[in-house]
Amino acid sequence: MSKIVWIFYLLFNISFILIADNIVWIFTFSFYFYIIMLLLDIYKKKKLLLIHLWIIAFVFIILSEGIVFNSEISRLGNTGLFTSRLLLLANSLVIIGYLLGNFKSRQIYAAYIRPRKYTYIALMLIVIFYFSFSFSAAMKMFVLGRNAVFEERGNQVAWVKVIESLGMILPAFIAYYFRSSRKSNNTLIILSCLPVFIILFLSGTRYPLLFSLLGYLLVSVNVEALQFKTLFKRIVPAFFALIGFTQFMVSVRTFGSDSLINAGHKQSENIPNIDPVTSFIASKMSPEGIIQAFSKMVDYMDFHPFLLGKSTGFVLYFWVPRVVWTEKPTMLGSWMIRATSDGFGRFHSASYGFCGDFYADFGVPGALLLSFLLGFGLKKLEAVKAVLYSSEGVGMIIAAMMYPYVFFSVRSPITSTIAFLGILFTYSALSLLFIKINDVNNGKEHILST
Repeated sequence: MSKIVWIFYLLFNISFILIADNIVWIFTFSFYFYIIMLLLDIYKKKKLLLIHLWIIAFVFIILSEGIVFNSEISRLGNTGLFTSRLLLLANSLVIIGYLLGNFKSRQIYAAYIRPRKYTYIALMLIVIFYFSFSFSAAMKMFVLGRNAVFEERGNQVAWVKVIESLGMILPAFIAYYFRSSRKSNNTLIILSCLPVFIILFLSGTRYPLLFSLLGYLLVSVNVEALQFKTLFKRIVPAFFALIGFTQFMVSVRTFGSDSLINAGHKQSENIPNIDPVTSFIASKMSPEGIIQAFSKMVDYMDFHPFLLGKSTGFVLYFWVPRVVWTEKPTMLGSWMIRATSDGFGRFHSASYGFCGDFYADFGVPGALLLSFLLGFGLKKLEAVKAVLYSSEGVGMIIAAMMYPYVFFSVRSPITSTIAFLGILFTYSALSLLFIKINDVNNGKEHILST
């Protein structure tokens, strides 16, 4: 669909959101609106773009909560309605910002990349190191839960984060090794990645596992070059299978669930005025309590001053050790949950969605304006991703990792950005295992418009 058509229907959706005062109507209409628009746009574009992943995540995480937990949100009264409208309006502005962005990126010279003689051995040694370092903690997480391990780690968190970034990107590097060396051995590829996946599964946190699996999958197939039929036959089912697998992972782990949805809420037994098909589909998604947590934050901010950039700005100074800066602000999700609710441990955190930090910093105007700019930035990221994929160089690993980065940014953009920066750091080191031979395009420069 054209930009004008998209914007027209988004404005229509915004009008309905502002007029309707029924939570069920708002979320049911928006649920099917985004699904239909998404399918039509993918069919027209014949490829899966970052904005498509954003919309999928919004439906999967936020709109599903509005349907499954509509009774709980309704009981929040005007605050629940206000929060629902704000999230939906902000998401519309993200898409509009994306549509209005128009970037032309000069492509880096496409180069023939090959692994060094010792690349596979080096990757396997890193896998062995990662497995050995992480196995004990992963088993404790699986048996005792994450809080027990966090208590034990104490001040080692920064070092642990570096190791965790290895788990997110190693499978993608292994997949790229086999791709660049023109070797096709699916069994060996899976066995090479299996130790990493085992650790991530035992850790019981969906976020890093999905990051790792999606990166591996999208490097293996190069989603930019996929035919439309292949996209729907392989990638889309694989994506939802990964989501289902990670939900199973959470359900079987012992005492390890720290998510807000499991800690403080139960699924509504009676979902009024929602047809069985819609409620069934939404219940199979991943409602995580973001709307409810956001609503409590709104009530809290009514009696407290806005943070004026301290929350959103955390991504700029997260790397500063607290030993050096004892007064360093804490991430919103780490302290707001205890300020608004009782019964949560010191290491429990909550997610407030893609505009939660914006609202905590600057209120409604900041949440809407920064959401629009977020969409504009997403379009720029789309242009960079297209360049990296088309070059067929090792940079396509970062292009692949942009998909899970965007998906999880709907849930928690600050956390996702910090994780992505860690991945970039690890990527800069691991990319030295590959060597550029020559410029395939003989110095010709390409321009990609997105």
